[in-house]
Amino acid sequence: MKNFSSVLNTTCDSILGLDISTSCTGYALITADTGALIEIGYFKLDNFDDFFEKCDAFRGALTEVHNRHSSINKICIEENLQAFRPGMSSAKTINTLARFNGAASLVAYEVCNNLKPLFLNAISARSKLGIKLDRKSEVSTKQQIFEFVKPQIIIDWPLKKTGKVNTACYDMADAYVLARAGWLNKV
Repeated sequence: MKNFSSVLNTTCDSILGLDISTSCTGYALITADTGALIEIGYFKLDNFDDFFEKCDAFRGALTEVHNRHSSINKICIEENLQAFRPGMSSAKTINTLARFNGAASLVAYEVCNNLKPLFLNAISARSKLGIKLDRKSEVSTKQQIFEFVKPQIIIDWPLKKTGKVNTACYDMADAYVLARAGWLNKV
């Protein structure tokens, strides 16, 4: 687990955004009152081949976050892909991601004292924040979201030794978008 920002006041109510993936799950924790960043980071899961080992590793990492910030009162998770898009992902990949998303959602529910996650549509979450993607651009969607989030939160982003963006940055940015959209949702 890597975290990149933390504020001193961790007793305030907070919102946890999770961008769940089988290789790297991004997380962002923001205050429920102002939406200010408390902590952001990621859990590397690609070292675990077994589904259950990934779930156990996710549980351990999320428990560490919860132990530092036990006042989480909302969890926002990106909902599963709702339609098959040819050329994007195979049915096997979509099934694997959906299975892990479900398991990780249950883990989050249990770790955070039976708090039911709010599942958000990625497009709606981005729209709430005013993110306008250029679908014709050669810049990937993930990079465009990262470029939107990067100036909003000043942290030492985890870059590669070459100075290029570590893909974990994309997961962290997506988690931040989910947390902020949940904050704006005020449900």
